[in-house]
Amino acid sequence: MPNTTFGSNLQDLVDEVTKLAGLHGLSVVVRFAGRDPAETLAAVMNFRPIAVVNFGGLSRDDQLTLAASGAMTIPSAARDDDASGKDPNFLIGQRMAEELLRDGPRPLVFAALLDERTDPFGPARYAGLKAVTDARGLPQPARIEVPLDIVGATLALDTVSAEGASIGVACYNDHVAIAVLAAGRTLGLATPQDLAVIGVDATEVGQLVSPRLTTIALDNRALMRKIAADLEALTKHKAPIRTQDAERNFITVIQGETS
Repeated sequence: MPNTTFGSNLQDLVDEVTKLAGLHGLSVVVRFAGRDPAETLAAVMNFRPIAVVNFGGLSRDDQLTLAASGAMTIPSAARDDDASGKDPNFLIGQRMAEELLRDGPRPLVFAALLDERTDPFGPARYAGLKAVTDARGLPQPARIEVPLDIVGATLALDTVSAEGASIGVACYNDHVAIAVLAAGRTLGLATPQDLAVIGVDATEVGQLVSPRLTTIALDNRALMRKIAADLEALTKHKAPIRTQDAERNFITVIQGETS
């Protein structure tokens, strides 16, 4: 696992992998990537694993090193580009931008979580936002880091809000989005007229707050099918089949009241 915030999507993926591994008599150890890639790889190899499920903590070179040691990296197409040639997080950023610009042009902002851990997903999402604004001739999106407290969130949002101007904020996850909404209320911004917001993860709490959060739901079934197929191939001593999954519509906008 990359050393990032551990949200419900990642937790669900780990739970599903654990269940699948159990069906094949395998045990799962979760290891978070450290700041030193070489140390992380050494720690993983010290386990002498039969396979490593890579959720973004290992580079392509790391995977080749593992393969040379006899450990399979799964899913076999983990983090490969999708059929359109784009990183999945790039596609998420694009979809967020399209939703925030649905009712017309406005400046966009990417709200990252203020956290000492690394963010392996944010840069590609920001690139997706920027691709849309570039294509539409809009200003380059600003980037703010938002803590999950009202004072810090308000200070962060205040740096990009301007009186009489409308902005759209694409947030790292639903928790950041809720913090941005709270900050907007403190600054007297009307949602979605002055402040449109979209999160990621489609959490239950995001659908309980008022206004109800617009968010991105991610369908991980295609990824789990790849992992299941690779585990099956591994236990039957077969080479993994590298196929592009036909189901690419894994990003769904859950329409709320904040965009």
